[in-house]
Amino acid sequence: MDSHIDEIKKKIKYITWSFYCFKNKGDDIRFAFNTWQLFIRPLLDYTFIATAFCKDTKESVPKLYRNSLRNIIGFKKNSDIELINSLIQYNYNLMPAIAVSALSKKWEAYKDYPENEFREEINTKVKFPYIKLEMRGIPHKMISTYNILTTNNWCKECTTNEKKVRLSLHHVATGHNIDVERNIKTTIQLAKEAYSLFQDIKKEMSTYDTYKRKICKQDKCNLINKINNIKEYWIKVYNIIVSMIWE
Repeated sequence: MDSHIDEIKKKIKYITWSFYCFKNKGDDIRFAFNTWQLFIRPLLDYTFIATAFCKDTKESVPKLYRNSLRNIIGFKKNSDIELINSLIQYNYNLMPAIAVSALSKKWEAYKDYPENEFREEINTKVKFPYIKLEMRGIPHKMISTYNILTTNNWCKECTTNEKKVRLSLHHVATGHNIDVERNIKTTIQLAKEAYSLFQDIKKEMSTYDTYKRKICKQDKCNLINKINNIKEYWIKVYNIIVSMIWE
């Protein structure tokens, strides 16, 4: 299993560097995250399910989830684990147990009815509790701001010859009233709500009722404007934080 994980690491590294020049495409992480979702996550899911039948290597795969997403969307290595997990959108640690349980039921159903390939137990997909996010609502500037505040920078406004003050998440929250951690959580929560609203609008847009379609178009425009306001907010915060760096 170790050799298989080593090969997966090589593939992830190759994919990450292949799309490196495109990862900052646009002003949000939608392209970078979709790249991870499409090319990297399936490799990790199948690998993690296989570890259910192994004694070792069960801790190395969760790290691959976090590190691969960090690298492709631009977070630093020391970024908070809970923050990365919230962007992954599902508890991947439950993947082996849920998958093995579902596959066992499928196998038992197939053994009992080998000639009936259309039984529900055989063809049912593995159901997993996903928490979808609208990635258009997660701007690059939010990540850049977080990275600056988790690096060894000094605050220009508070640093003196006698005392150096580190420009950190805690310092800007207590000293400058900019609670970046709370605002990141709020942004992710809004991205969750935006995804749900976009799905509702999409369903309503499929109707032939002209009035409903008109209302849905207006709702969609309002939601996009809200997302753009979030992006503008993080641009302002980023510029403020950059101006506070002591050189």
